[in-house]
Amino acid sequence: MAEVSKSLNIPQIEKLRGAANYHTWRSMATTFLDIMGVWDVVTGKTEKPDGTYATTEASWVRLSQHAKGFILLNIDRGLMPLISTAPDAPAAWAKLEEKFDRKTPTSLHTLLKTIVTLRHSNKREIAAHIENISKKTSLRPVRPVRLTHLTHRTSIAN
Repeated sequence: MAEVSKSLNIPQIEKLRGAANYHTWRSMATTFLDIMGVWDVVTGKTEKPDGTYATTEASWVRLSQHAKGFILLNIDRGLMPLISTAPDAPAAWAKLEEKFDRKTPTSLHTLLKTIVTLRHSNKREIAAHIENISKKTSLRPVRPVRLTHLTHRTSIAN
């Protein structure tokens, strides 16, 4: 695969393996897709032309294929079926977001499963276990909030 990526000038980054490295991978991928000049196609900022001008549509398709090629070369083989049926780069990117970004029901289910199946090993300290949970969930400690001047007034008109 390295030969293919070199001949097409597609940069290689650490492969997306799953939810564990998705956010790091996404950050690197967006940077390189932007450098390649295809990020606007991936995000939909540059919309697919309606077919009025064949050269414009052909240019968009070429950029989309270049972006999808980057994505395919930089994900684990086990994830390829997830995006192989996507017709273009924006659809492939959307499938990855749906699977791994914590904003969707699918990724929330995956996150919940990860949390529920976490177990504490007696070989490690509890602090390390809590840190592991925090990394997987991106939870931050909650600051106490002081509520002041709470008043509740009700009036009953007779």
